[in-house]
Amino acid sequence: MRILPILRIKGQDLFSVKRKDIINYSNHRKFQERTVRTRTRYPEAIRAGYILNNPNACSSYKKVSCLILVYSKVTYWRVREILRHTWINATLYQPYNVVFMFLIGTSDDPKLQDIIKNESAKYQDIVQGDFVDSYRNLTNKGVMGLRWVTENCRNAEMVIKIDDDAFINIFKLLKDFSHLKERKKFIYCNKIEKDDMPIERNKRNKWYVQEDSFRGYSYYPHTYCSGIVVFLSIDIIPSLYRAAMATPFFWVDDFYLFGILPSKIPGVRYEDMGGNFTDRHRDIIKCLNEKKIQCQYVAMMTKFIRITKIWDAVLQNLL
Repeated sequence: MRILPILRIKGQDLFSVKRKDIINYSNHRKFQERTVRTRTRYPEAIRAGYILNNPNACSSYKKVSCLILVYSKVTYWRVREILRHTWINATLYQPYNVVFMFLIGTSDDPKLQDIIKNESAKYQDIVQGDFVDSYRNLTNKGVMGLRWVTENCRNAEMVIKIDDDAFINIFKLLKDFSHLKERKKFIYCNKIEKDDMPIERNKRNKWYVQEDSFRGYSYYPHTYCSGIVVFLSIDIIPSLYRAAMATPFFWVDDFYLFGILPSKIPGVRYEDMGGNFTDRHRDIIKCLNEKKIQCQYVAMMTKFIRITKIWDAVLQNLL
């Protein structure tokens, strides 16, 4: 039996009120219960400000030949230094105008933040969003990148998203893949077909997805990209950002950014990188040493400690 709380209605004890007052109170409670709403979460990066920004990175050029957005952990400032002293150095690719921007989130370490402020002032290649830098916040990092390009770099001819443990042979890209900039509504990546990739429901797994996300689905229901390296035609960037404004947050960034958002834009085409990408370090070195400038790999996944060796092999082929 449910026990009602003692209430006062119109100055009377519940036990002395009239039946119609109880009915009115009951109806009022039902109305309140019906108006409760669950707040839908959207990417924080849509409305959050920038902690650090370098909005003029593209404005000094009439055309940016290639804009490369590098996902970097906020704590990896030493890694960023290594990358800047190897392949992430725009002066190497002149007369082409190549722009690199590192995308990071926030840290609660004030000493680290001071390091990053100095880094940004020195290199002017940091965009820091007002969200915690974490694995499950990569969607926010990606949306921030879409926003930044939309606001600051519409003059880019080609946009590439890359993880900081990957490598692009920019020399080969500019020589053999310049045709990509002519494509419209185009995504070039390691393509994963619709209904090919299982949704991970095991709570112990790194890629665990809660049951209330894509309920009833066992596989991801859209074509999307493995996000290690993704080439995007500049014309779809603003459309992807607008789509994010109306698309609830989903933490698996590869699927959100390169699956869900493109599915909302009519006419988007995917092309698979196929043999132009590898994640096998030995294959990279062997290919560069044997085939030299004819090596087919334009992009590769690697480790920080191997970047210098790969870069040296690339430079040897230019001699």
